[in-house]
Amino acid sequence: MTPSSAMIRSTWSRVCVAAAAALALATCGGSPSSPSPVSRYTFFGVIPNALVLGPGDAVQVFGLAATSIDAPADEVTASMRLSSANPAVARIQGTTVIGVAPGETDITATFQTLTATAHTTVFAPSSVVALRIYGVGGSNPCWPNDHVEYGVTAVLEDGSQIRPVPTTWSSTSPDVAPVDAKGFVTCASPGSTTIRATYQGQSASVTVTVRVPQDTLESRGGGTTGPVVRGGTVTVSDSGFYVLVSAPSATIQHQIRDGDGTVLAAGTSQTVVRGSGPWNLKTTFTVPATATGVCSRVTMEAPGTDLKLPPVNGGCSQVR
Repeated sequence: MTPSSAMIRSTWSRVCVAAAAALALATCGGSPSSPSPVSRYTFFGVIPNALVLGPGDAVQVFGLAATSIDAPADEVTASMRLSSANPAVARIQGTTVIGVAPGETDITATFQTLTATAHTTVFAPSSVVALRIYGVGGSNPCWPNDHVEYGVTAVLEDGSQIRPVPTTWSSTSPDVAPVDAKGFVTCASPGSTTIRATYQGQSASVTVTVRVPQDTLESRGGGTTGPVVRGGTVTVSDSGFYVLVSAPSATIQHQIRDGDGTVLAAGTSQTVVRGSGPWNLKTTFTVPATATGVCSRVTMEAPGTDLKLPPVNGGCSQVR
């Protein structure tokens, strides 16, 4: 998987610091971009610059290079070559390091005339003393057609923690909620199931409950972009999840209000049908000269039906 630019930017500074000692890089600078059409770089480092993994684990290594101290860093993963000082401990497959047997070795990355080294430790399976499951996203309990996403941390006997790849995931009731190889749980039908993660002889589990559908409107996030100032153009975004049982269809309406309840903008809407799923609304408007706050409110209505739900209030921003 190719790292996002945000991930590279956040990690590049750490690589720079560690590289000064571990990778013999004097300094680094800038932010990553696409490889530049140049014939020679001056600085080169890898992410991660130290690996800890178990037998059978696979960790991809990414390369970053820069042409000068202040130049932006380019991702050069596709152009670098990896080699292992001891393939009996860790072997190479493309740009991925795969643990083979307990021990230590150095992984050398070569790009043009530059090299970087990532010291690699492969621990024994018995070194794993516990697993811990943590939530990544979604909601538990969940609604049908919703999801929950989990990750796992392995605790080693020295107290250190890693996020192992691969981990084996399973569900005791896949008809209620199956789980894929990455810990992504799909909520399918009402009931409960146990989601279990297994790694190097250790396991951990969590119970996932899928609720019986009923009319519901949930907010799960939102925010504003643009200057929240009088006369400024602001975009208000809200997202969430709905369940619709009592009507064949309904309208989810976005409304922007002042802090005192005065309507500032009617907002956008989304038509949904009986069932469940995510909703996303975004409204762009100009902040009036009299406004003191920008607040969002979301409703789900189906005129002529028994659908009656209280509005969902989003966030509020003070007008500067």
